[in-house]
Amino acid sequence: MQSKIARRDTAQLDADSKNKQAIFTKQVEGDKAFEAGEIEAAAKAYQAVLEMDPDRFDLYQKLGDLYLRKGDTEAACKKYLEIGDIYFRNKLIKKAAPIYLKVLELDPENIDAYAALAEIHVKSGNESEAKRELLQLTELLFMRGDYERCCVVAQKGEQLKSIESYNYLGHVELRRGKVAEAKVWFEK
Repeated sequence: MQSKIARRDTAQLDADSKNKQAIFTKQVEGDKAFEAGEIEAAAKAYQAVLEMDPDRFDLYQKLGDLYLRKGDTEAACKKYLEIGDIYFRNKLIKKAAPIYLKVLELDPENIDAYAALAEIHVKSGNESEAKRELLQLTELLFMRGDYERCCVVAQKGEQLKSIESYNYLGHVELRRGKVAEAKVWFEK
């Protein structure tokens, strides 16, 4: 059935129908390649579908899974983050959170995934989880020497009255040579 639709004569179709058929044809091509274990061909076909129709959420996940099967963790994380961000922007928080957790399983130092999870917890009102994610992200940024971003994240934690955030803000100010500002944070 799918193959019949993909092979229909396009001469009598309007532009929108031709586009839909092209998308469908590429999808079928990708599915066949996937079933045959041809990871590169499947990934190429699915990517082509996404270029024609970026709203095909299922394909971001499939591409991530394909790249993971191929052993390309970086590309897999990139696709997972894309679908996680789409879910998050569309307020599909319950779908976004597990995607970000999957990214952190693959890349435990992925700053984007930590930031997204922290934001999810803040928006859902789960302050203790938000504090935990913000603290992990703050620590990661501090260890990397990214003091500017560390301050931004720690200030979000400070808004949630996270004592650890005060400590990091103090240490960042010390690293910057601002002893008086550091003292204020440590006193809090």
